[in-house]
Amino acid sequence: GKVMTISAAIEEKLVNPNSVFSVPYKVKRFDREIKDHEFHKTQRLTTTGILAVSSNTGTILIGESLGASKLHDYLRKFGIGQSTNSGLPGESNGILTPVSQWSGTSLPTIAFGQSYSVTTIQATSVFATIANSGVRITPTLVAGTSDSSGHYTAEKKPESRRVISADVAKQLSAMMESVTQEGGTATRAAIPGYRVAGKTGTAQRVVNGRYSGYTASFIGF
Repeated sequence: GKVMTISAAIEEKLVNPNSVFSVPYKVKRFDREIKDHEFHKTQRLTTTGILAVSSNTGTILIGESLGASKLHDYLRKFGIGQSTNSGLPGESNGILTPVSQWSGTSLPTIAFGQSYSVTTIQATSVFATIANSGVRITPTLVAGTSDSSGHYTAEKKPESRRVISADVAKQLSAMMESVTQEGGTATRAAIPGYRVAGKTGTAQRVVNGRYSGYTASFIGF
């Protein structure tokens, strides 16, 4: 969630990796109080720092500068809320409600990655898009098929579309390296001798229609 919000804001020239924000531990939006994962005094963080420590409140400030329509547009461009048609049995579209159905707390929560759901393949595709210089290629599983006589037929080339500029993708990749470095949320993902970019995720798990526990993840390249 945060990666898409921040990439959209950089693409729209609302922020840059070094923009500085005053980031509180908690913010109140309508009837909801939203906090960061761990308590901290109000701190000065750059956009890169907000991503490195995965600040919910910092990302809300960035998302609110974008506005609901633009944020929703970028999530759709990244493939959220639509099936990748991978051919995997039981693949879900995920859930992303149209802006007309958003409540007062939708924009802030969607900005940092709540109030919508994604499949693992959709989430992975977001990072593949950034790694691929901002061009999203529809995920595919089958390269081609061979018939009984060994004649090979390649699958048609998957669709591709530019989501963010190559320059913004490059900036984001550099920013995501800070996630695996000292002070970031994924220092254990660092590999000596390699540049590793990525992002941790913490998703609330739905069990029998209720939130119960969390699923932690890391996606990187």
